[in-house]
Amino acid sequence: MPTSARASSTQTPRAAPSRAQSTVPPAATPVDQPSPVASPRISSVCSESSRARESERCTQQHAQRKTIDDDCAICQFSMTSNDLAELVWCKAQCGTNFHRECWETWKRHRRSVAPNSPLACVYCRTPWGRRCEHDVT
Repeated sequence: MPTSARASSTQTPRAAPSRAQSTVPPAATPVDQPSPVASPRISSVCSESSRARESERCTQQHAQRKTIDDDCAICQFSMTSNDLAELVWCKAQCGTNFHRECWETWKRHRRSVAPNSPLACVYCRTPWGRRCEHDVT
């Protein structure tokens, strides 16, 4: 047997590095002085953004939302067990509720068939309008 083959056969195999050692990059090692969570500039920008959102509150007039005791006008399944975040409603005119997933499917289909026409309520055909803070509540 050649010496190089003998040497490699008699050496003990090295243990593979542990998973923690192999996945922690050197930059992730702890530092002596932790940095502040957010710099004053970031804090300033965040508070300005919050104030801007507050000033952009919805001022639209909306139709009265119907009670959620009916079936979805798109899929015909009940909506009574759904969370409000899972529903959308026609704020423009009729107040009819729809499953959000059904509405999104309808919207994609409508845009693929008639990309230049405005989206309208499935039930009353009134233009849908823009999103606002009332879309979730």
